[in-house]
Amino acid sequence: MISLPAEPATPETELSKFITSDYQHLQHHDDAENLAVHYLDPEPPMVDCLNAKHARSSLEGNPKSFSDESDSAADPQPSSTLNLVLLPAPVSSRGDLNVEKMLLSIQAYFIGCTTAFRCTDPFSVPPSSHERLAPSYHFWSELKHGIYLLKVQSPELAWPALNKACELAPSVVNKKTSFDFLFLKELFLTLSPVNTRSYPMVRVKLLQYLSSLAQSKLNANHPLAVICHELQQDGSSREISEVALECMLNSIRSCGDYGSGDDLQKLASHVECAAITLLRRDGQLQLAALRARTLLDRCKRRLAPLSSTGAYVVNDSLSLNQARMAATELVHVRMDQRGEHYDEAIEQSLFALTGLCVNSDAEACPSWPPPPSLFAEEMVIRDKKSIHTLEDLAKVYEELEEHAQAIQWLELSENMACSLLGGVTESVATAHIVEKLNNLRFKVALCQLG
Repeated sequence: MISLPAEPATPETELSKFITSDYQHLQHHDDAENLAVHYLDPEPPMVDCLNAKHARSSLEGNPKSFSDESDSAADPQPSSTLNLVLLPAPVSSRGDLNVEKMLLSIQAYFIGCTTAFRCTDPFSVPPSSHERLAPSYHFWSELKHGIYLLKVQSPELAWPALNKACELAPSVVNKKTSFDFLFLKELFLTLSPVNTRSYPMVRVKLLQYLSSLAQSKLNANHPLAVICHELQQDGSSREISEVALECMLNSIRSCGDYGSGDDLQKLASHVECAAITLLRRDGQLQLAALRARTLLDRCKRRLAPLSSTGAYVVNDSLSLNQARMAATELVHVRMDQRGEHYDEAIEQSLFALTGLCVNSDAEACPSWPPPPSLFAEEMVIRDKKSIHTLEDLAKVYEELEEHAQAIQWLELSENMACSLLGGVTESVATAHIVEKLNNLRFKVALCQLG
């Protein structure tokens, strides 16, 4: 049983208080070397004047998106310079925001990733597989949980997660982990205005905190410090986050000599998924569905042909993970579109869960939607992604009024979460699943009473 506080926490009583006290401690830290470290050069980022002019012209239009390219296009060729991107749409002025400065800083950050860790495979994903990036992974995991829980009106679970993220922040923003391109992706996605519209003060406080950390522990001219500062001036515009992610995608495309084609594709898939998520959250469902379907088809083509059982023959687990990630993005779009799109949401959820292609026409499915009992435990991929996929399936089945099966999916999610993440006292994610399961059981009980 989860005990609830007498009064819900607020940004002022929890997050703001923690950030203020923690940063005051940081300011009085004795080790000056850890508080101010020049990242590469105190001068502006390494971009020439021609590229700067290109950025200015791109702000006025001439759209070109990563996903617009033909799948048959040649792999990126090695390049000694990073050309600035063509933006997806005109960007209007937002207060004191300097869009060009932010885009140049994104490219400088990318250069830092490719030079600072050239020998340690900076493009490998997921970040949890590398000790260097583990603090970043856990930081964003806690932060995403907290923001999601605020959106679903569970503040008693949200604030502990947000404060835990703040406790982890100093271990993420430091000299050793100052260049992590996936960190930048999460910055634009998780702290985007559309993702924090329910509690905009959370975004403001977190950006201020990260900006202060970056300036103190890295350098005022470090790209991360500049980006965090500029994002505070964006007037809560969704356009800025979307443009920043497109800039990241084009930076990846322009760089063929810092990693293998596969590594760059993996990194691009992560950033492309973030761009799709932003479109979905902003209500641009048709465009989000198109990009998600295009990415999913591209990822599946990298897998081996289907076996006789309907499963993909996988030689590279990371390729399957990319396809599962793309499938999940499509699931979330279809769930928002509702109605007739629920069938595809179920189909792609089952693919993300098992690696199997299951649809309403499959002989293995005597009924649709298929019951959870159809999928043996050994068929399910056991990881954090599957925990959330099981939650998605439960939500879809609940919308279809298949309440008994929805409860079964949530029970499977709870069991896997307890096994992989810990119980309700150890994991906010597990506690939230239990909360949803109890609410659904209560709802079903009320319906049965009449």
